[in-house]
Amino acid sequence: MKHNYRKLIIGASVILTAFLLTACGGDDDKDASPGKSTDKPGGAWLTRQTTPQAEFVPTEIEGVLDNIVTALNATPAQPAMKLAVVTKDATEFFQIAMLGSNRAVSELGIVGAVQATASFEDVEEYLAAQIALAQSYLDQGYQGLAIAPISGELSDLVNTATAAGLPVVTFDSDLAASNRQFYLGTDNSAAGKTAGETLVSLIGNTVGTVIVYGHFDEGWLDGYNRSMGAVQALEAAGHTVVQQSTAWGEPQTDIDSMTTYIQEADPPVVGMIGMFNNSYLCADVAVASGLGGTIKIAAFDFEAQTLQHLQDGNIQATHVQRQYYMGYLAPYIMYAVNALGIEATKALLAPINVGEGLYDTGLDVITADNIASYNNFLNSLGILN
Repeated sequence: MKHNYRKLIIGASVILTAFLLTACGGDDDKDASPGKSTDKPGGAWLTRQTTPQAEFVPTEIEGVLDNIVTALNATPAQPAMKLAVVTKDATEFFQIAMLGSNRAVSELGIVGAVQATASFEDVEEYLAAQIALAQSYLDQGYQGLAIAPISGELSDLVNTATAAGLPVVTFDSDLAASNRQFYLGTDNSAAGKTAGETLVSLIGNTVGTVIVYGHFDEGWLDGYNRSMGAVQALEAAGHTVVQQSTAWGEPQTDIDSMTTYIQEADPPVVGMIGMFNNSYLCADVAVASGLGGTIKIAAFDFEAQTLQHLQDGNIQATHVQRQYYMGYLAPYIMYAVNALGIEATKALLAPINVGEGLYDTGLDVITADNIASYNNFLNSLGILN
């Protein structure tokens, strides 16, 4: 049986594999996050941690959250509510999402389980572990589930939860064929188009061959849509596009293929774009070919190797997802559905709605010129400190 899932890359910075947080009552000053107001003006029971004004603050998402808080403050607090958030794994990407979820749970003053799926090399064990973890929260009577699904086979569990009247939020990866009510994540087609246009602007007036290092099997639709968004933008600009599918877990295979393209492409390769967290391999290939800094490269995600290449001038831009906000929004959405109803919640989320049940958390474009500002923003959220 075939499963489509993002290859695990367990970084040295993994701090935890699971974190269970119970936060009861919002008035305990000892538990207040830095910058969080503990005043309750006008009798309001809910306040959010203050987000400093900065270049990378997503004002549309922040406005949505503020409106949700206003609406919830018109209802009684429900400290006994239990909500669960289940991620794919405990890699750094999902640690940041978990930070957001835990902060939201604390602000809402509810019982919250924020937990990563245990990782297994065997995909069957890996999938079974996530199903068992999510099912355990449903069996314990949790009133909402947010999940970053490993596989489409989570659809049956999601459908069971929604049939029982529970709000279900998918994030990072969607289960579009399921009955989930909300998907929080990057609008992948738009993100791919943005990344392709970034590379077009980096290349300038020159037209040539561009390698798109992505995913071209519709079995993983999110990866396919992102990759094809870039392909379409580059072809529209007149470039000859080579589609290089990533061989997850076999980087040397990808390095060999891209090296051959650079050596043999006609017209010559003028640009490369990586669509996932292994984007830095594009720069590895360019440097090894003696073309570091000459071939323009755009990337995705914020891996240490990618940042080093950005600093060294081998990668000119990277596109970073807002997984903190995926994690942070999810408990607020589930709580709002229970307190306000699903239609009222959807109305509050309308400014970030981009399709049926699709809520776009957006994308940040990071270059050597603005990386210091971006790091300051991450520090303000507690991500880097």
